[in-house]
Amino acid sequence: MPASGGNDREDTATLRDNAPASTLTLGRAVSLVDFQHLATSQSGVWQARAFRPPADARPGEIVRVVVLPAGGSELGNLQQDLQSFLQQRAEPHVQVEVAPWQPLIFSVDASIAVDSAAFEPEIVVDAVREALLDTFSLSRRRLGTPLFRSEIIAAIESVEGVSNCSVTVDAQLLDGNGNPATAARVVQAPDGSVRRISARPEQLLYLDDALSRITIRSHEWSL
Repeated sequence: MPASGGNDREDTATLRDNAPASTLTLGRAVSLVDFQHLATSQSGVWQARAFRPPADARPGEIVRVVVLPAGGSELGNLQQDLQSFLQQRAEPHVQVEVAPWQPLIFSVDASIAVDSAAFEPEIVVDAVREALLDTFSLSRRRLGTPLFRSEIIAAIESVEGVSNCSVTVDAQLLDGNGNPATAARVVQAPDGSVRRISARPEQLLYLDDALSRITIRSHEWSL
């Protein structure tokens, strides 16, 4: 009988993303990406980002690996275990440091246009909030990735019932304990509105259900 079902063979780009980390690195770390793959191959690690910090008085080359543990927890004993694991697979002249990640929690205020003749505004507002919390959740955001206001607008306008929206991103950021935090850079438009927030390699920008201020208002859609 003729074959049916299944998928086409993976292309090269997809294979790079899906191949097991141990296969990509062959158990050794040469590039920064190798350190990231080896770190994420360990259970309990959601993601990792490797970079070279500014040079200091220490001899040799320093590679710092920032780790986000599963669930956003603290590193704890994982820090020493992972550092030993990576150091054993690094070149002799490379010194590996495993560092904790830093939460960078942002807040957003949005006004959405809804055609109340076709959609229930309250339901659309709830759906927008859920879409934002999902799109910008801790598990989906990446270490060191900047936040653009256009991303937030795209996430909101992808919700059924939203005709268009306006968004304000709060320049005040918080750490995991709700204290003020500072990003690498905040880019503002001439009117003072935040257009982009750049994070340092160890920081992760995301929305937190408990700490983020997420304000969503609806108004009647009109041409």
